[in-house]
Amino acid sequence: MKKNKRIKLLAGLLSLLLLAAFALSSCGVQKADTLLTLEGETISVYTYQLMLARLKGNLAYSLSVQGYNVNGDTFWDQIIDLSGTTYAQFFSDAVLKTLQQYLIAAYLFDKVYGLTLPDATVASIDENLQELMTYDSDGNKNAFNKILADFGTNYKYLRETYLLEAKQSALVEYLYGTDGAKLTDTVKNDYYQQHYVCFKQIVLNNYYYVTSTDEDGNEVTVDADGDGYDDVANYTPTQKNAIAARANELLAILNEHPGDEVTFEYYMTRESDDTVGRTEFPDGYFLCDTLTYSGIEDMEYLPEMQEKLAEMAVGDVALITADDGWHIIRKYELPEGAYGEDYNEPWFSDMVDAICDEMFVSVCDGYADKVEINDLALQNAMTIKDVSPNYFY
Repeated sequence: MKKNKRIKLLAGLLSLLLLAAFALSSCGVQKADTLLTLEGETISVYTYQLMLARLKGNLAYSLSVQGYNVNGDTFWDQIIDLSGTTYAQFFSDAVLKTLQQYLIAAYLFDKVYGLTLPDATVASIDENLQELMTYDSDGNKNAFNKILADFGTNYKYLRETYLLEAKQSALVEYLYGTDGAKLTDTVKNDYYQQHYVCFKQIVLNNYYYVTSTDEDGNEVTVDADGDGYDDVANYTPTQKNAIAARANELLAILNEHPGDEVTFEYYMTRESDDTVGRTEFPDGYFLCDTLTYSGIEDMEYLPEMQEKLAEMAVGDVALITADDGWHIIRKYELPEGAYGEDYNEPWFSDMVDAICDEMFVSVCDGYADKVEINDLALQNAMTIKDVSPNYFY
């Protein structure tokens, strides 16, 4: 009798579970691992965790030069604003926003524009995954998934992430053309005027190039270790003090001639150690306010320079003391069409991509309020502290 009661009880519970499952599916409740939903398009929590691991890997690399360690809680628990936001929350929110954009892109790609990825693109993704699996786990998918588990994902969702990224890239190209071919020069010029600054500089180095005399009696630079870079040596403290004094003297002279471009270029031609800038970039140097310049080796002064230039008016001069010496900078009017000159390519190589990104983000913002977030899945997901830094996937 007890056995029959137990069977009836189990049968009753099974019926209730089936009814509950039917009710949940009828109401459109998300699966436990579905993090984001938009009109039938979904993104899994495993993609979110993968993206956290990617970001952690990028930060581990870029911030290590500044002495930060992202593998412990100390960095992530730092509070970065008056509202109490931590680095962990700030970067996790950034990843979630990126995934919302991926989801909207997939929705637009599949449902609005009815696009499909070329077979060659899908084949390339699968080939790349196979190469990664072969190299990292001898082609064993189970072993490969064990590696990916450190990043909170597996083969299935790694592939899904690659496909999402391919769809977004293809959609951006569809909307704005290959390499921004659909963008008019008016659009490019507007972005240029809004986001770029132009400057020239007088640089007084605190080091000098080591030289020797070749067999013909000519003085030549030395590359003793054969690394492709000319050897340098630092000036003595006394010499550095004299150079610093000269930098301040030049600043005072230039401030006596406010807005005088001729005077600045007179001293730039005669005293600046930055001969490359004068010869290779006749329009000057350019910085963009949508780019971050921190962590660039041997150019740690760029963030300070960027901030200073944003405050300066055209014609103003300022002195930046850097690890490599003294930079007297002068802000210039933006030369017309500078972004189209071949010799300025180093400063504008990413401009078209930046314009397309900005326009695409604006498109996605129009759908952001339609994205559903599974708060329970987010709450139960691995955090940026939990995942390992991902450098490869």
